[in-house]
Amino acid sequence: MQQLSINRKENEPVKFSLSDHAFERMHKRAIAKQAIETVLTYGRLIRSRRACFYVIGKRELHHLQKSGVDIKRLENTQVVVDEKTNTVMTVYKNNNFRKIRPVRRCERKLH
Repeated sequence: MQQLSINRKENEPVKFSLSDHAFERMHKRAIAKQAIETVLTYGRLIRSRRACFYVIGKRELHHLQKSGVDIKRLENTQVVVDEKTNTVMTVYKNNNFRKIRPVRRCERKLH
């Protein structure tokens, strides 16, 4: 597993590890490691289904273009991270964010 160290906007550096599956998908989908780091740094965080989705959508593009950051090529990029281990599970591009549902109620523990 590879390690990524990311400086989120409000926190000190956070360490992420890149799973073998994510590494394979990253290469098959032509998404660079630097792109993943950028999405983890500037992307919107959505918690759903016991995972954290970091996404770059139109809202983030508009906000960052005002700040002078140009990430147009990363529009619709989504990075899925396991919230307990901070492991990047997969990376893909998808313009439909409706499939990512925010947590609305407390999830039951699975035994």
